[in-house]
Amino acid sequence: MKKIILLGDSLMAGFDGEKMTDGVTEEVRTHIANMGFPMEVENVGRPGDLTKDGLARLDEDVLSKNPDYVAIFFGNDLKNEAVTKETYLTNMKKMVDLIGKDKVVLVTPAYVDPQQHRLDRKGDDIHAYGKALVDYAKENGISVIDLAYHMAVYPATAEFLQADGLHFSKWGNQLLGSLIARNIKIKEMNLVTE
Repeated sequence: MKKIILLGDSLMAGFDGEKMTDGVTEEVRTHIANMGFPMEVENVGRPGDLTKDGLARLDEDVLSKNPDYVAIFFGNDLKNEAVTKETYLTNMKKMVDLIGKDKVVLVTPAYVDPQQHRLDRKGDDIHAYGKALVDYAKENGISVIDLAYHMAVYPATAEFLQADGLHFSKWGNQLLGSLIARNIKIKEMNLVTE
């Protein structure tokens, strides 16, 4: 059975405000199976991680497990003033290079409540980091999900977030899981037609 690894921070890890859950993991597993491509899904998300942390543990947590697909989603770089957009993008590129672009699904930083996070995760920064990742992915033929866009175009965006305005609700986990599964299905369909 093919394997998907989910790499990221607390949003990928399914943090519910108190503990890690299988929220995102189960959503990816359920959606990809319902699309006709059942796969093993392992979540190696860690709260508080930055892209540099994901890069540092890539060998042990990802490459050693020989996954078929890896979804990469980090947003904490935005709240760390020492991490520039260029550093964020460089770290993401390094992870893609080590994993292989055909195996990767990149996820841009997520929308957050602008009232609660106007200082630590500014909307302009979310857009700039996301645009840089999308541009890089498109230029290099890499699967990418513009998550902030998908969240913002929904008329009731707050439904995707917990009361802290940052971590995902059940609906946020469902959105993330379904988008990751969709992009992996597209990869699988491309394999069938080649």
